[in-house]
Amino acid sequence: MRKSSLLAVMALVGPVFGQATAQEPSTAIVTDEIVVRGKTGAALRLEIERAENAVFERFNEINSRDDLDIRCKSEVRTGTRIPQRVCAPIFLRDAQAAAAQSVVASLQGSAFDGGSEAFHAAWASHRYLQLEDEMRRLVREDEQLLAAMQRLLELRQTGDQRPARARADVDAPQSEDAR
Repeated sequence: MRKSSLLAVMALVGPVFGQATAQEPSTAIVTDEIVVRGKTGAALRLEIERAENAVFERFNEINSRDDLDIRCKSEVRTGTRIPQRVCAPIFLRDAQAAAAQSVVASLQGSAFDGGSEAFHAAWASHRYLQLEDEMRRLVREDEQLLAAMQRLLELRQTGDQRPARARADVDAPQSEDAR
């Protein structure tokens, strides 16, 4: 046993010290390596959020009315504890608050009539058309907004092209609060 261990050590050390050893010719095994570069779901989701922020920040800077500004925040919806990023124009949040105030007032028997829920929904729908018109106009006029919008669309398409399991990761709710 000692002799075989010594031979094994000599076989390993021999070439280092310039001693010839009898070895079988080595056969090299060549394997192809495929490298797939891509983004993880979390990285893509973060990049999409940053691109959305860039679009909204530029739009908010240059639009003609402050109530068209789009703000994002993290909200926890009923039935879940997972916060989700929700982006909405200021006019929509105002309409939702007015509708809620009307409901509360009517439940309390108040004479205050801030309008029906249908009225607020119709008003918000009309304002969304104005928001779309403003966004289209500004994208045509402002190169910085156009570039930010193109970047966002590219990232979203990248997320849409991912397999269904990976898309679920990209679409997963986010826990960071937006400004």
